Amino acid sequence: MTFGFIAASLAYSSWTAERTIFDPAATRGATHALLSTPTVHDMLAREIRTALRTNLGPGVDDAKLTKAIDRAVEDPKFVGAFEDAIANVNEAMLSNGHGRVTLDPSAVTNSLDDAVARVYPKIAPQVRKTKLVSVPIGSATLPHFGNAERTVREVGDTALAVAILLIGSALAVAPDRKTFRRAGRRLAFMAIVPVLLFAVAPKLLASSHTGALAVTAAVLHAYAHRVLFSAVILAAVGGATWIVAVTMPKRRADSDPEPAPAARLHPVYVRQTAPRPPAGESLPEKLYL
Repeated sequence: MTFGFIAASLAYSSWTAERTIFDPAATRGATHALLSTPTVHDMLAREIRTALRTNLGPGVDDAKLTKAIDRAVEDPKFVGAFEDAIANVNEAMLSNGHGRVTLDPSAVTNSLDDAVARVYPKIAPQVRKTKLVSVPIGSATLPHFGNAERTVREVGDTALAVAILLIGSALAVAPDRKTFRRAGRRLAFMAIVPVLLFAVAPKLLASSHTGALAVTAAVLHAYAHRVLFSAVILAAVGGATWIVAVTMPKRRADSDPEPAPAARLHPVYVRQTAPRPPAGESLPEKLYL
């Protein structure tokens, strides 16, 4: 039972990884959460402002320029370019490629031109003269996992088969209340780690003033809906199994006879001695005691 649930935990962890970091759709879905974090938003605004400063005069209103940049970052074309860049970074990490990519310059420039024309039309001609705005994303020092996705899938499939074999064998060998209670309890305990990782940890990390921790919290929160439902299912099934095992009556085999009460024996030791023969006679051949 113990080794079976260790294998089950490994299989569940592999499935969680496939549903989150190894799923391109999940990575794209996390881009909106990343854009909402102050760290990523400030980084993008800083890169755009640096690219524009060379063509803008000294009398630019920083408040209006910041508002225009914020509007550009919210533009669907910019968001789409950011999604593509994040997906490329994720693909590079999984394939030993370069971890640093660049946002689509045309999408960034068009979004910026439209936002400036609506918010700060005074500098719109100067912004249009700017070359394509290049915004780098990622870093060359990001870790690379190589062909980890296939390895994780193979390990998860093998662990799942081992878990089914061992847990099923344990329940078949000892189909009693104690075994079912233990199985239900351990099945429910498997939901603890995903709840802590995808529900509790984002709230704790989001309260931190560190930018990297805030970004991590946003990503975990974006992945939460892909994992927490399975954790709820594990907790519900495990709890129900434990409750049924506790309430089920004890089984007694009908063929087993009622044990008879042990008889209390009182041993009595009796010693019989043959009479002493008269003088001159020999002893009897046998003595009975």
